[in-house]
Amino acid sequence: MTKKKHLKPGDMACEDRMAQLLEALTSGPADGIGITDLCARFKMSATTAGKYLRMLELAGKVEKSHPTGGHMCRWGLPGIAARWEERRAASAHHREAYRRRMAELRAFEADGDKVVHRIVSAAEAEPLRKPCVASVWELAV
Repeated sequence: MTKKKHLKPGDMACEDRMAQLLEALTSGPADGIGITDLCARFKMSATTAGKYLRMLELAGKVEKSHPTGGHMCRWGLPGIAARWEERRAASAHHREAYRRRMAELRAFEADGDKVVHRIVSAAEAEPLRKPCVASVWELAV
C-alpha cells in the first residue's frame, strides 16, 4: 500500500504543471517558446520545466526546434522542428556567401596589399609634428 503524496500549500500536481506548459505552448507563437520564458512565466526552475517538457515530448504533444536541444532551443507543437530546419537551410546560404567573401578578403591580404601596423616604444618613435598653429600670433612669426 502506497501513501498519497500530500502537496504543500501553493504546490501543484505534476499533471497540472504539464497542462499549464502545454496550454502556454499551444497559445504561444508559432516558432515556439524558449525554456527561460516559460520558467519566468510560471516561476519554476529550468530543470523542473525541462523535466515536464521532456515528459510532454515523450507523449508526442510537444517538440523542440533542434534535436540536440540546448538552452537556445525553442519548444512548440509538433512540426516546429521542420520549420526551424527550413530556417537553418535558408541561413546556410547566407553563411556560405559570407565565408566566400572572407576567403577572398584573406587571399587579397595575403598578396601583401595589407596595411601593416607596427607597435614601437615611445623612445623609438618619431616625434609627432605639430598639427596646426596654436593661435593667430604664431602666424605672424
